[in-house]
Amino acid sequence: MKLYDEFEERGYKVQAFIPTSSSERNWIVKAFKDGILVQEIEIPMNIEPRFGVDSNDLRALEEET
Repeated sequence: MKLYDEFEERGYKVQAFIPTSSSERNWIVKAFKDGILVQEIEIPMNIEPRFGVDSNDLRALEEET
């Protein structure tokens, strides 16, 4: 997995990762509070991010986070 982006809000640090192999098609989103992982979720992607993230997959990520 490769770090795609991260942001901080209300004391939480949220990181979104994209797959680096064609066999995986999920975002991995991790939320940290004071450096401790408090939640990790997977969000399905519709299109393999071979040349970048598809706009529909990015929209799904934004809706979930």
